Amino acid sequence: CSNIIEQLKYSMRWLMMQLGNPKFTTNFYYKGVILMKVLYHPDRDDIQLSSVLYALSDPIRLSVVAEMRRSGERPCNYFEVPIAKSTLSHHVRALREAGVVFTRIQGTQRFMSVREEDLEYRFPGLLDSILQAYEKSDPKDKSTISE
Repeated sequence: CSNIIEQLKYSMRWLMMQLGNPKFTTNFYYKGVILMKVLYHPDRDDIQLSSVLYALSDPIRLSVVAEMRRSGERPCNYFEVPIAKSTLSHHVRALREAGVVFTRIQGTQRFMSVREEDLEYRFPGLLDSILQAYEKSDPKDKSTISE
């Protein structure tokens, strides 16, 4: 049975390479079980300024991006934020679909990293400016994050 599942996973990876980057999150099933989930990440040239600015306008998302930038790739459960896991998942999805972060799936864990090179290519200096302003901001402006 595990050999069949491995063959199916290989076939799905081949199919995804043929299709390119899907414009939505895609699940592949075998007998009602999700075998592989393919997450949507916009291509570098498809990242829109308005989407990036909207994603970074939320203090929780901004704090997550700032922490990732300082510490590098991290699992989703690494961040200590005063919100429910489902709400954090929503914020991570908004960042991913805007092109701010990349989510890598390894087994049952998801690892996130900032797409610095892509953002710098599309909007030179934007991420640096926003994160520098965030770091210089008044600590009480960040209080919703650290509580």
